[in-house]
Amino acid sequence: MSTSSQQDNRVAGGYKATISNPNTSEEAKTHAREMLAQMNAEHQGEYTETMGREDEIHSNRVIGGYKATLNNPNVSQEAKDRAEAVLGEQGYEVSYVEETDSHTNRVLGGYKATLSNPNTSEEAKMHAAAVLDGEEPPSKGAGTQEEQHLHRVIGGYKATLSNPNTSDEAKEQARLKLKEHGVEEY
Repeated sequence: MSTSSQQDNRVAGGYKATISNPNTSEEAKTHAREMLAQMNAEHQGEYTETMGREDEIHSNRVIGGYKATLNNPNVSQEAKDRAEAVLGEQGYEVSYVEETDSHTNRVLGGYKATLSNPNTSEEAKMHAAAVLDGEEPPSKGAGTQEEQHLHRVIGGYKATLSNPNTSDEAKEQARLKLKEHGVEEY
């Protein structure tokens, strides 16, 4: 590549940076677009051929950023609306759930992971598929905070009974507490 074409490529890159820079005025962006169009006309598409792949990569990253904006809980509704509009203009089908429950998303993500985990039983995979299809509610972990707390307390007492470093007195106390909670098998 000659020094002249390297310089031209750098100039074209500068104009492209101007167009992409959110801190640049619309007047400067318009001028940069005009200059790129003029350079392309003079060189019969040379810049689109050499920089086309870079433009495609950049465009994909920009679209990815807008898609990420839609699902980011820390982004304002105004920004999400703007991202949705830009994606729609670019021909992308836009669908996002407003104010999703991040816990629910993580639970559903866990069920998705279960489907492709080679160490998961077929029974667990069938349950995960049913939950994802909406045929079954998610199992355990659901319920009120009180129910979850009680479940953890009972688990703690059961762990006390299994711990070889726990005194007999503490184990007896754990058995009594488990009986109070209706757990008879320990």
